[in-house]
Amino acid sequence: MLEEDELKPYVGGILKQLLARYSIDSLMVFNFEGGKKNSQTARIFSGYDMSAMGYPRNYEGCPLLTLEMIHHFLRSSESWLSLSQDNFLLIHSEHGGWPVLAFALAALLVYLRRCKDERKALETIHKYAPPGLVELYSPLNPAPSHLRYLKYVSRRHKSPELWPPADRMLNLNCAIIRTVPNFDGQGGCRPIFRIYGPDPLAPNDSSAKVLFSTPKTDDFVQLYTQCFSTDMLEEDELKPYVGGILKQLLARYSIDSLMVFNFEGGKKNSQTARIFSGYDMSAMGYPRNYEGCPLLTLEMIHHFLRSSESWLSLSQDNFLLIHSEHGGWPVLAFALAALLVYLRRCKDERKALETIHKYAPPGLVELYSPLNPAPSHLRYLKYVSRRHKSPELWPPADRMLNLNCAIIRTVPNFDGQGGCRPIFRIYGPDPLAPNDSSAKVLFSTPKTDDFVQLYTQEDSEIIKINIRCPVRGDIVMECVSVDEDFKHEVMVFRVMFSTAFVEDNLLLLDRDQIDILWDTKHRFPVDFRVEVIFSEIDATTSIHTSEPSSESESNHITDAASEQNGLNNVHDGFDVISMQETEISNGTPEHNIPDSRSVQTSQMEPENIHSSAPEAESVGPTIQDRELSVDAPKFEDDNDAIADTSSSQEAESVGPTSQEDELAENASAGEESEGSTTNSTANSDAQLADPPGSEADAATAEHSDANSESGSPSGSASSSSPKFDEDTEEAGTADAEVQSIELEGS
Repeated sequence: MLEEDELKPYVGGILKQLLARYSIDSLMVFNFEGGKKNSQTARIFSGYDMSAMGYPRNYEGCPLLTLEMIHHFLRSSESWLSLSQDNFLLIHSEHGGWPVLAFALAALLVYLRRCKDERKALETIHKYAPPGLVELYSPLNPAPSHLRYLKYVSRRHKSPELWPPADRMLNLNCAIIRTVPNFDGQGGCRPIFRIYGPDPLAPNDSSAKVLFSTPKTDDFVQLYTQCFSTDMLEEDELKPYVGGILKQLLARYSIDSLMVFNFEGGKKNSQTARIFSGYDMSAMGYPRNYEGCPLLTLEMIHHFLRSSESWLSLSQDNFLLIHSEHGGWPVLAFALAALLVYLRRCKDERKALETIHKYAPPGLVELYSPLNPAPSHLRYLKYVSRRHKSPELWPPADRMLNLNCAIIRTVPNFDGQGGCRPIFRIYGPDPLAPNDSSAKVLFSTPKTDDFVQLYTQEDSEIIKINIRCPVRGDIVMECVSVDEDFKHEVMVFRVMFSTAFVEDNLLLLDRDQIDILWDTKHRFPVDFRVEVIFSEIDATTSIHTSEPSSESESNHITDAASEQNGLNNVHDGFDVISMQETEISNGTPEHNIPDSRSVQTSQMEPENIHSSAPEAESVGPTIQDRELSVDAPKFEDDNDAIADTSSSQEAESVGPTSQEDELAENASAGEESEGSTTNSTANSDAQLADPPGSEADAATAEHSDANSESGSPSGSASSSSPKFDEDTEEAGTADAEVQSIELEGS
């Protein structure tokens, strides 16, 4: 790199040698300069009465010319050389301009048909330069782009009158990298894309601008990870803490470019929302869990995804600011993973969830959630993925189904001796109240000897739990095991699913597809499986909401205690099939779920989606706007033999698979084992119509009276079953006995 006092005599000496051999009028001078309009070299040429035509040395860092400049250079050179055989071109490049000068000479060889092969033309020019000169001036190898533009020049020979073609305005939709390169030393990379070019809406301005740039999320993530705090901050501490983060954000981004979401603890006017409002920011609130499961309902997920997509599509400068109050990281992580899947940024649901969890400190999930919610998270992420197959039909309408029974295959060990005493609870919206989306207790196994008993791995291979409960929408199914005094509960598993995605009236779950305590996977046999069997609602019948009568003792929200009037010595709630009488069916589970991590927080009513400002857009009809299209059937208090026969028929209606045939065989085996008791059960039914001092009948009568007085069967079910979450523990409404797991309050 010569200084000005050195450059002038150096270039001047070369020009004197040229002018000694050629006339100054025979030379056309080109100079690839460094960007200055009146460069030092141009001033030297002008000192010899030579006018240099200047070209840039690169285009946005690439040692190339635009197609317009290439055309200008080639036409000017061709015209000058065609005027006389004594004419010559004097092409000079300032310091670092050799790569683009070499391309220009190779393009001239191709343009004048002196060389038909583009690669050979480029190699011919490079032979005149010292070895390694291109590497010295260009950190990237420009040969691929040089060859691409040389091929553009070659096309001129096919249709000279149409070359160069007019520029086309196109949408650059996406870039797909196939086979990830290794740029982190571990076989991966974190790509950022930038697009440079002229403004497509300003045809008179050919200067290059940044048309697109992937935001450097590393800076955002660095700030984001600072937001994790395992401490429960007081109000006087939270305000300066969150306020400091907001000030950093607003120093970089306009307040008008941010859409704010807040996963809050249940209060409509939470402390964090008040802090946001102090900065003129309106936060859209979502609950942190649904019946203890750190998930959103399908309706809320749709609302969040549509709102986010619409906001981001309005401008490239728009951002999402997503905050969760103390303990809300699990549902926030799920929401971000769902957004990656929804926007097609990640096709694999498991990878999307793991990508988000990498930003969280290790152990944060276990700290906030006693159960691993990853299986339910992945299930709902798969629901989101189905949107790509038929966007116009997503999300599908909720289906009302009969949840007939749940079958546990291979008994888990929750008593230390290879057995358990299972109790089931079903939570979800009232299927007969479409305008009320709040979750209620739809079914709960009573804590009585008639319904709860010990099942061991030695004596039992299959446990069938008759539920017979209509369900609709987002459902949470819990299974807990109690001790022999019914005082101590331990969570066995929890599952959240949507009836809209139940296929063939069957839901198959292995031990990797259920939410379990972090340290209890070893308690489940490898071949453990839960089979949940549904049936369609019969359109010819209806579900009565009036108080129960002697003809119909069951309500649409079912407590198993209402079926006691059909029991004698046979347990209708649990059917046990011995190992000698059955075989394990080989159902195919959905997928194996890794030990991904997520987190749970407090409970909130699902209808409490609120914002202090109007929402950006409508996201379609809500659950409240939907009407049921079919009537639901009555539930008669049949005897056990009839109930088991019905269960067998329902299992057969699922589909002609080998697994479902085996389910029917299992139910039939249970029917045969109980066939001898059918007559005595029927006689017992007649006697139970007016029971003289029977404890079971007294419980049934008390339950029936309570339903008649309240007029709400869900109230009785709700009061009879303690909720396994933090709200129940804090309020002290659960049983007086200590639960095996204590959940931290938010």
